[in-house]
Amino acid sequence: MSEEIVHVWEEDPGAHPSHRMPVGRTARDHEQLPLPFKIVEREPATHHSQRYALRYWTASDSLARATDWMSKITLSKEFSWHPEMKGIMPVTLDAGIGLAGEYRRGDDHHGIFFFRTPSGHQTIYGCESPDIVCHEVGHAVLDGLKPEILETQRLEQHAFHEAFGDICSMLSSLTVESFCSAVIHETRGQINHSSRLSRMAEQLSTEMRRRLPGKTDVASVRELSNEFYYIDPLMVPVRAPASQICHERHSFSRVFSAAFLDTLAEMFYPPKKSAADLQEAARRLAQILCQAILATPNSNRYWADLAANMIVADARLFDGEHEAILREAFGGRGVLTFDDLASITEEVLKSDTNRPASENPGGSQIRASHIRLPGERYGIKSGFNVRVPNEAPSVVTPTANSNTPEETITAHAVCFVDSLFVHREITVPKGLRTRSCPVPSDHARRTTHEICETDSGSVELRTLACHR
Repeated sequence: MSEEIVHVWEEDPGAHPSHRMPVGRTARDHEQLPLPFKIVEREPATHHSQRYALRYWTASDSLARATDWMSKITLSKEFSWHPEMKGIMPVTLDAGIGLAGEYRRGDDHHGIFFFRTPSGHQTIYGCESPDIVCHEVGHAVLDGLKPEILETQRLEQHAFHEAFGDICSMLSSLTVESFCSAVIHETRGQINHSSRLSRMAEQLSTEMRRRLPGKTDVASVRELSNEFYYIDPLMVPVRAPASQICHERHSFSRVFSAAFLDTLAEMFYPPKKSAADLQEAARRLAQILCQAILATPNSNRYWADLAANMIVADARLFDGEHEAILREAFGGRGVLTFDDLASITEEVLKSDTNRPASENPGGSQIRASHIRLPGERYGIKSGFNVRVPNEAPSVVTPTANSNTPEETITAHAVCFVDSLFVHREITVPKGLRTRSCPVPSDHARRTTHEICETDSGSVELRTLACHR
């Protein structure tokens, strides 16, 4: 690859009419990065259009940026893509008609895929938006860190996958000094105010709102500067407009993403004023989050335990310098209850029992258990297995309620599967369907889950992909 200057979008192209312009950037050799990837399409040549070149180099630059921040923080284990990628991530820039992109594994059709969608007199390409590209890389990064999270069929785990995608987009953007300066100017130093940093995929949201006006936030697909507060997933509606949270992973994810942005804003709070200060705050918070991900078991209180482990990670990495900020941000969003906050004592912070599993030779391997749901509820010919979390939280305590743990786990699994059917994100093969199955027989929509028959003859719910 030549060391030439290419033109790329530094941020999302923006909704029409947008005055944003491409910027010059040095082309990167993406197969030589610490987390290598391979773009399926050919590198632009003289016979290609300028629009093709802009799409290609924007995607290439964004993919490199999305792995740059990971290489700049210290992890407690050697990091790589999920084993199914065989060391290098395949990336398809034009995978056909669709919205945004997806990260896919679990079959022969694996990697990161981006789609195009007609919109008025133009075509919107997912690969042309750094927000979308970096979001999908976030799924791949988290799947490399903790693959069991994607395999667990529970809202908190899947919503965190989406939150991490948006967090990856933010952290990737903040590796660019000019972007940091623009955000500081736009927000006057209040980083958790609405800005180009908090608004995800502005260009795509215009087309999504044209189709379904209540589907996205006002100026973007997701606005991370928001007032959402954690509610038990069993208590939120299965479906709701973007102005509310519901039992859909993108919608619910905005609570955790907002808490992360609140934390970053407080870590950067003036008198820190420079782009370098903001980049240092982002680096520290990324390090705290990744250490917490490695340390957090796959439990039925995943978000609360993850937030608590971020406080523990801060104590070990930075002597608790950001403890008050983390407590306020995640407590203020309801991710941590007052009882949770009280349980994170000085003794817990100094304890050696919450080390990441990779640092703890005695740590047990995470194994997701299964429960069996009746198939007739969904028009499926047989019952099917659903993977659920089966570990205890490492810092916070399990929530006490009137139900037994088994009843609670089953209720969450049923609610999760209900949501997949309501949002049309599940495929059921023809041989397993009855006439009452709510999935159409000509179902051609890209889905995230499927009911499938395993090699052993059992039937189970399986995760296929994360998209948009």
